[in-house]
Amino acid sequence: MVPDMDTQAAWKALGAAMRDAATAADMTQDEVGAAIARIEGRDRPYDQGMVSKWFRGISPPQPGQLIAFEQLIGAAPGTYTRHLGYLPLGVVPVLTVPEAIATDVQLTKRQRDNLTALWRAEVETTLAQRRVSELRAPAPKPPRRTGGPERRGPR
Repeated sequence: MVPDMDTQAAWKALGAAMRDAATAADMTQDEVGAAIARIEGRDRPYDQGMVSKWFRGISPPQPGQLIAFEQLIGAAPGTYTRHLGYLPLGVVPVLTVPEAIATDVQLTKRQRDNLTALWRAEVETTLAQRRVSELRAPAPKPPRRTGGPERRGPR
């Protein structure tokens, strides 16, 4: 069965992210295959050809292999598995913009750094604008008294 275009694109993005992470960790494909097998408790390592297929997006790793890869790289659970629709039990969905940026494996480290810096600058700008608006706002008027027993003087 030939995967559809969306599936192929997801495999390619996942493979590129895995390759980038392995490169950043200075690991060869042989080392990645051996380490994943060790984490899974396998006697034999995954061969370089299998890891190459993962990295090129030709075929995806199985969920257990991806979970082992996340552990190997030191990534948060779900960082890579979510690209194939798998989310480990107990993983809380990403709630903040920096977390979403950090876990998007389609972005390079440079892109993640740039987007996070841009987001932080926008937040700071918004906060500064609010402070300026609050300083310029007129002071609230005291509540107006309307008749009642405490009112004195002529009517």
